[in-house]
Amino acid sequence: MRGVKLQYQRRPAVAAGFLVTMVCVAALYLQAPVLAHAVSHPRTNWPWAVCQHVKRADRALRRPAGARPLRVLATGDSMIYPIHEVLTWLLHPSRTQVTVDRRDGTGLRTPTPNWPRLARRQAARYRPDVTVITLGGRDAGFPLATADHGSIPCCGLDWQQGYAARLRPLVLSYLRGGRGRVYWLSLPVPRDAGAAPLFAAVNGALRLLVGEFAGRMRLIPVEETISPGGFQDTLVYDGLTIHPRHPDGFHLTHEGGCVEGALVEDALRADGLLR
Repeated sequence: MRGVKLQYQRRPAVAAGFLVTMVCVAALYLQAPVLAHAVSHPRTNWPWAVCQHVKRADRALRRPAGARPLRVLATGDSMIYPIHEVLTWLLHPSRTQVTVDRRDGTGLRTPTPNWPRLARRQAARYRPDVTVITLGGRDAGFPLATADHGSIPCCGLDWQQGYAARLRPLVLSYLRGGRGRVYWLSLPVPRDAGAAPLFAAVNGALRLLVGEFAGRMRLIPVEETISPGGFQDTLVYDGLTIHPRHPDGFHLTHEGGCVEGALVEDALRADGLLR
């Protein structure tokens, strides 16, 4: 795994050294930790029943005859966790190569990274056949600046159209001139009732883009599957009772990530990329 190299100065004082350390740790977590790496083998000892269930059901998944391993990029903000781990386990390395580039605490409105620029670099470096991405939680609810120095408040159709326009360059980069596909994970309904319509507006913007890139971009229905009718602490999925949500009410547990992984596998099969 390629990590972030930190350099610490020799301490003139213990308090100063501690402060520098804490600032560095905060920067790693909140800004843009670089966690890009290719995974060559799956984990084999995960205990989650839903993941084991999906793995058994999809044991026969394979690539078309003569096809090289499928290149999958898993990227986005912290909501890409834990599906990026789940994908490395569900998708067999002889059939797929999963690369992870996770940037916690970021969005289009954060100064780093510049997501349109990052998407271009990722597409050029990793050449993904499929990009699995989730982004937008940090942007939800904030007004969008306009060219005439005005702003569009969240969360009506105008805001959704404006946000879709800002996401479009990312999608175009990951599509790689028709050589790639984009699987964008919709945001599940959060526990916080005040945040729910904000997340719904991001999902609305994504639906506008799916209509524009029909056939090459899919909106993976995490919202409808993980939070049908609203936030769900407990869910019955394929006959299994699971707890898909993290205690913070926003993120998913590994059980929830396994459900996301199953939805991605369904899309891979539907597009003929895995059989």
